[in-house]
Amino acid sequence: MRFILLVLLILIPFNISVAGVSPSGKKYFDMTVTEWLELPESEQVVSTQALLSVNQKDLTRQQELAVVSCMKAIGRSPIWESSTVGTLMTKCSFDMGVTKSPSEKEWDALVECVKKEVPDFTKQEFFSLGLSAAGAALAKDAGSDPILTPRNQKVLGVINRCGKK
Repeated sequence: MRFILLVLLILIPFNISVAGVSPSGKKYFDMTVTEWLELPESEQVVSTQALLSVNQKDLTRQQELAVVSCMKAIGRSPIWESSTVGTLMTKCSFDMGVTKSPSEKEWDALVECVKKEVPDFTKQEFFSLGLSAAGAALAKDAGSDPILTPRNQKVLGVINRCGKK
C-alpha cells in the first residue's frame, strides 16, 4: 500500500499545479493523445513547452524536444491513443529526466537501502514495481493481494523494512 502512495505522489504535484494553467494550456492538457498527434509539429512543441513550464521555468530546448519526441513515439501505441496529453506528458517528462519529484532524494535513499540486500535493484525497477502494484490494485479482479513474483515479494519486504528505518 505504501508503494502505491509513492506512485501517486509522483503524479499529484504535477496535476495540482496544472490547475493554474491558462484555458488554452488546459485545452492541451485534457486533449486526447490522438488529437495531439494530429496537430502540426510546431503546435505540439508549443503546447508541450506551455505545460512543462508550469512546473519548471529553466527548461532547455533539448529537454522540451526530448519530451515531445517521447510523446510522439509512445503516443502512437494503442494503449495511449485515448489517454490525455497531460498524462502522457507527465510520463514522458519523468522518463526523460526533465521533471523531478520533490521526493527524489527520499526515493534515491530507498533504492540505495534496497540495493544492500538486492544488489541489482534499480530506480527504474522501483518505479516499474510501483506502477505494477498500482495497476494491480486498481484491477477489478485483483483481489486484496495481487500475485507477486518471488523477487517482487523480496523487494517489497526490503522496501518495507527500509521505510521503517
